[in-house]
Amino acid sequence: MPTPVEMSQLIALFNAGQYAEMESQSRLLLERYSDSGFIWKVLGTALLVQGKEALPALSKATELLPNDAQAHNNLGNALRDIGQIDDAIASYNRALEIKPDFAEAHGNLGIALKETGQLDKAVSSYRRALKIKPDFAMTRDNLGSALKDLGQFDDAINNHRRALEIQPDFAEAHNNLGIALKETGQLDKAVSSYRRALEIKSDFTVAHLNLGLALQDIGQIDDAMASYRRALEVQPGFAEAHLNLGLCLLEIGQYSEAWTEYEYRWEGANPKLPPRPAIPLPQWTGQQPSSDDRLLVLEEQGMGDRLQFARYLPLAADCFARKVSCVIGMPLQALFQRSFPDVEILDAVPTDLSPWQWQCPLLSLPLAFGTTLETIPKPVPYLLPDPVRAAFWQARIAGLNLPLSTRKIGVVWKAGKAMKNAPLRSLELQQLAPLLNVPGCAWFSLQKEPDPEKAAWVASGKLIDWADAFGDFDDTAALAVNLDLVISVDTSVAHLAGGLGLPVWLFNRHASEWRWMRHRDDSPWYPTMRLFTQKTAGEWDEVVKCMAAELMGAPQ
Repeated sequence: MPTPVEMSQLIALFNAGQYAEMESQSRLLLERYSDSGFIWKVLGTALLVQGKEALPALSKATELLPNDAQAHNNLGNALRDIGQIDDAIASYNRALEIKPDFAEAHGNLGIALKETGQLDKAVSSYRRALKIKPDFAMTRDNLGSALKDLGQFDDAINNHRRALEIQPDFAEAHNNLGIALKETGQLDKAVSSYRRALEIKSDFTVAHLNLGLALQDIGQIDDAMASYRRALEVQPGFAEAHLNLGLCLLEIGQYSEAWTEYEYRWEGANPKLPPRPAIPLPQWTGQQPSSDDRLLVLEEQGMGDRLQFARYLPLAADCFARKVSCVIGMPLQALFQRSFPDVEILDAVPTDLSPWQWQCPLLSLPLAFGTTLETIPKPVPYLLPDPVRAAFWQARIAGLNLPLSTRKIGVVWKAGKAMKNAPLRSLELQQLAPLLNVPGCAWFSLQKEPDPEKAAWVASGKLIDWADAFGDFDDTAALAVNLDLVISVDTSVAHLAGGLGLPVWLFNRHASEWRWMRHRDDSPWYPTMRLFTQKTAGEWDEVVKCMAAELMGAPQ
């Protein structure tokens, strides 16, 4: 058993933050007191705070000190650090059985529960910790983050601010406050919070990233890129910073650097995409293929992305002597088979990959072809509708007996609910009233997304809705080519119309997608597209009025 003096010396080292010396002294003492749970706990704690492997020492400590709440709490921390979350939760619960008023253990249990997605339980654990220890800044901040994830933004912001009242130099809390403020659209305040975090902790890579995201959203692209580059100076392999730098570069048309950075979209702690398919073939990035080489192109992201980047399939077929296969899901298969006859269209990744020598994700083809803003493949149409289905819809439209001067316009006003930022891309149908009331126009719904508002407009005769008859994109395309204009929010139908070479007007939100760039009313990707962009985030009325004025001024 170590003497009281020896124990006091170890505690003094811990309080002084001399963890390496604490580790060294503990190891020396274990040569004499190998069965001392206290020394094993001290050693484990020293290893834990230094980021070293602490599990064996802390496991030994809890074996020798089964009723020591601190030892079980520390063991939980070690288990959480190596991803054994369920075992960590068990250790925290054991600590709380021994000592129910152990605030730190309640807080740590909350962290582990949050990591397993049990947000409500995490919030309860944080609140228990704060009832015991109200000025526990870290737990107050963690509570704010959990409330933010639950969508309780006002409470989240209040808790982050309370954490900062307790500890004003708490960089992580400033960063987390910024995240919650950004979620509620308070971008300028979010920027201030991130900057404050970086004043305190200049190498805080996540805060550099978050600052860049907020600056990007308010249109300060150069400053956003500077933030991402600063994050990469601190942490060169930071995937999220690489990707968002790439998105900024795409947005301003600096494609030569951008496509390489965009390859990070599968990587990082929060990748933008599901895992890349585990295909044991090298990625084609523009290498000269041999005459017998075959290329397997893999679909990715949303339907709009697939429609936009399908334009590269003929180029790939030319490069590989028409030995290209492309994996495309059912809604696009018929359209792609007709539009790209030199490409084999597959409905799934084949089990036997031996016929192919190369693979390439669809949105990596611009990298392989070294695409610049000037060399985007622009010929339209590159998508071809089914002539039989097109004739069917032509006849059905003829059956309406519309006056010859009537402009036939397809419309999509809501993005699919599964789409990123769907509410920001969407309008309520009532907001389209100035358009739907323009004389001399017949409006055709091209939207599959359900909308209970639609029935009243259909009943009034202001909206023609045949979308229930659409089986796949071939049907949408066949109706669209019989129309004079397509007006759409930023969703797949806009890409379909652009790829068909149809006149298309896009409802473009203020924080534009990278592909539409900034401060443009045309698109380098679709020669027949016009962009109508919000001047103020969330404000569609001015965009609708502008479109209505254009329609009323256009020849009938």
